[in-house]
Amino acid sequence: MLAIVKETIVTVKNAPSDDAIRIDEIFLGMLINILWDDVNNYCYIETEYNYKGYINKKSLIIKENKVNNWKDNANYMVNGEYVDILDNISYDSKKIISVMRGSRLIMTEKRNKIRSKVSLPDGRQGWIRNEFIKKIEDPSFRTIEDIRNEIVENALKYLGKQFRWGGKSPHGLDSSGLTSMTYFLSGLKIWRDSDLLDESLIRIKKDELEYGDLIFGKAHTAIYLGNDKFIDASAVDAKVVIKSINVNDNEYDDIFSDEETIYACHKLLRS
Repeated sequence: MLAIVKETIVTVKNAPSDDAIRIDEIFLGMLINILWDDVNNYCYIETEYNYKGYINKKSLIIKENKVNNWKDNANYMVNGEYVDILDNISYDSKKIISVMRGSRLIMTEKRNKIRSKVSLPDGRQGWIRNEFIKKIEDPSFRTIEDIRNEIVENALKYLGKQFRWGGKSPHGLDSSGLTSMTYFLSGLKIWRDSDLLDESLIRIKKDELEYGDLIFGKAHTAIYLGNDKFIDASAVDAKVVIKSINVNDNEYDDIFSDEETIYACHKLLRS
């Protein structure tokens, strides 16, 4: 059964309990599939990128007519870091809600040069600045170069953000949160984990790496930026940093130096 996330940010946990460990985060407007209800008002869900976990049912809208309408019409994504939606067009209007990068909204026909009116999952409407929202595009209709450039651009937006286990928002994120969220913003849905368990990815050789590709290590993953550099949400550094796979580089990090390192590319990025 499909449902809509109605809160700004919702924690996905490894067990149906308030004290359980955070393993992922999902944002307002995202669609999830409820696999079954559980105890303590929690339900077991699957995300759009096939990741499973438990979330509190109070965070969801499950009415079929609303879900179907949202599925058909919520084709805009928030690309600002943390954006206010206001109840009127003026900058000093009352805030209805703030939404995270990656949230989905329905665009109405009302807009001007500065703001557009959008619909929220619960039916409320408000105004968002035009530069903080974009239409969701099918990546298969875009050039490989454009997608790769956008992946790198999206990844760099998180540079310096704190490390947070199970996170993938500007408030904090882990390594697979960084890679999966960066790809998601470009319309590429990949597995949210450091294991290479995604059929959309293919293994490549180290010398075949191109900017926007992925590097997998022991319980770790990063995005290759080109010129031997990669961007990584590092637990050691406690933030998102840029490092190098070149031993002669001052930014060298040996985290991807062993034989178990895997280099991967999304199939859409290989012609």
